[in-house]
Amino acid sequence: MHSNFAALQQLASCADDYPDLHLDKHILLCNDNGTGIGPKKAEWHSTIRALQNLLGPEQASEVVRTLAGILYLTTLPTDRSRAAEDGTLEITVSCLGLSTEVVQSYFYERKIGNDKMLAYPAQVQTSRDNLICHLNSKIFQVSWNDKCVPLRSLGD
Repeated sequence: MHSNFAALQQLASCADDYPDLHLDKHILLCNDNGTGIGPKKAEWHSTIRALQNLLGPEQASEVVRTLAGILYLTTLPTDRSRAAEDGTLEITVSCLGLSTEVVQSYFYERKIGNDKMLAYPAQVQTSRDNLICHLNSKIFQVSWNDKCVPLRSLGD
């Protein structure tokens, strides 16, 4: 998990390289404790070049969008209306290629019998953390033929 966290920090340090992901608005993960953002940027540029060489530009871009989605998940409010108001939910689902309705239901609703109830903040946080762990464990998963599996196929 440490290497995944390092990749998230590296991506957060390069928010200005990805204006379409709006990372600068919400992501405060890159607290470098005085070590400087420069080294993280250089590490990210090296990482992205390696991903592009290994996976090709399209899949490398998919990895970047997924990492951005994970970053947004870390900031997703436990309150449904706040998540919609500040745009975090919209950007998260866009980066992850998911449906807003499905994500809202997964995080913010619980079904008991035929009744739907709002999830408690602790339930939202647990659901969010579980999805983050799942995505982190799958993003660089290798198939039997030693080629990286595209993220979109991981749910199959």
